[in-house]
Amino acid sequence: MAPASRLTPRVAPVAASEWPEPCALVRTQVMFLVPQELLAAMVENVAFDPRVSVAGGEFVVRLPELNLIGGGETFEAALDELVDVASDFAQQYFRRLRFYAESEHLSRLPWVAKIAFTPADNRRALFEAAPEPQKQDPLVAAS
Repeated sequence: MAPASRLTPRVAPVAASEWPEPCALVRTQVMFLVPQELLAAMVENVAFDPRVSVAGGEFVVRLPELNLIGGGETFEAALDELVDVASDFAQQYFRRLRFYAESEHLSRLPWVAKIAFTPADNRRALFEAAPEPQKQDPLVAAS
């Protein structure tokens, strides 16, 4: 068994700052402590493009960005399942971050982070299609 000092990350004390502060961790890996608000801003423009289909009386909502699907007898049930599946995937992704970082799944990090940094009660909205913008009649706009 490894000594306790190797199992516990050693984080250097960091003074409050507006800038992310580097801190050395075990195995000489450098990480940055970043305020949650900044992390949320980093993924603010990351968007999902859910695809909805109906087959055999079942609704299917698919997230091509993460290759995840949810299904159910209604659209709402399918969306609820997708939220659960996506939340579980994000939790697993961060739990096994080193594994995912060394695979082709690293490219999924922005979308996984978007899920992780969104409060659980707001995640459903990530996968709901945005309403189409209303087109304004050019003749009305000119008057």
